[in-house]
Amino acid sequence: MAKPTAIKPAGKKLFVDGPNAAKRVQTVSSTNDFQEEKLLELSNPQVSEKISDLAVTASLEFNDFGSIAPFMQAIGQGQWQNEDNVARVITDTAFDNAIIDTMIQHSKNGSSLDFSEWNGYLFLTSFSINYPADGIATESYSYEGDHARFFLNNWKEAITYKADFVDSSTVRISGVNLAATHDPILLLVNQTVVSEISDTDDSLTLTNNGADTDITGANEDGNLAFTDGDRFRAVISGSSTTFSQFATTPAGIGGLRRGHIDAFLYNPAGNIEKTLRVQSISIDGDLSREEGLELGSKKPYFRILGRPIDISIAVEVNETDLEEFAKLSGNETAFDANTLDEINVDNYLTDNVLEILIYSSETDHTFAKELKRLKFTALSVASDDDSTNVSDTVGTRTINLTSENFLISGTAVSPFL
Repeated sequence: MAKPTAIKPAGKKLFVDGPNAAKRVQTVSSTNDFQEEKLLELSNPQVSEKISDLAVTASLEFNDFGSIAPFMQAIGQGQWQNEDNVARVITDTAFDNAIIDTMIQHSKNGSSLDFSEWNGYLFLTSFSINYPADGIATESYSYEGDHARFFLNNWKEAITYKADFVDSSTVRISGVNLAATHDPILLLVNQTVVSEISDTDDSLTLTNNGADTDITGANEDGNLAFTDGDRFRAVISGSSTTFSQFATTPAGIGGLRRGHIDAFLYNPAGNIEKTLRVQSISIDGDLSREEGLELGSKKPYFRILGRPIDISIAVEVNETDLEEFAKLSGNETAFDANTLDEINVDNYLTDNVLEILIYSSETDHTFAKELKRLKFTALSVASDDDSTNVSDTVGTRTINLTSENFLISGTAVSPFL
């Protein structure tokens, strides 16, 4: 049997928690790590049994194109097929239940679909946002979970759908009719696969209900019973026979450059004014989690987020004067009046603010062009680094800050601007 030469990046397409493809994806990676435990016993030099647990890690990277949609997808609150460009606000409260399912379609020729790869119940463990002066802004997200499967042949068109509780026997996929053209593969309730049709004792049924699709089913214990407040995800194989591509090459914003971005690093006691000579801003959120285990369950029932959430921010600026240090220490007024003779680094304040504004235009920074706003409050200075090499064109300083307070506001704007 002839084998394809390779599957190229253009032959892969990412779906997060639904049928709408993620946009501006730069990197997708996943690792399946089998953690093996060897059981020994007295008087036996051999291993009596090997037990392995699958641990899945994954990461996604997007070009930032001014939409809040990638971040909403990354925390499991992305747009669904029945939502239209709604305004969003993200705060740190969204991170506790930041869980997604990913599906990656693979095509060796970029036309016909060959197989799909599913990673389920992935918990967000970190995020990173980078705004460089000499490149494209990016957003990166890392995950950990316990489910990984490949679907091929009759199930190669697999897509994950969100379902909502209806009653004790029914969950519902809103906004689409799937019964006539799609086949159910499996259903998850929280972390657990409760029914999968590859098991002869299990069954799942799709029924169109108005503009929606209802799911009922059974497993070896009988009819499925659902509880309001649980998380439901269904993996369903579609009717399409071609690789899902964009109809045309995306126009508009492919990624944000320096002209789209304004940064304001200040203390509330001073002036809110644009920070000059910024070379880069890097934002990293630590969302480390502890596995919630219980007797009777093979996989963790949840991954519990550690709090407070630590957000680290590095702001690199060209060395010109000490204005930013005067701001962060509450000495801006004296600095502007040229009466400030000393800045004591012991006096850095802990209530500083960083705001980043994103615009659709590189030259027009009016409110009408604003796409997204990031705000970090109660910033403390963790360190300031100064390093100059004789080969450097200019000297730079990096101000490292920490925060636990985070807000992003904007709209799930289309990239076709």
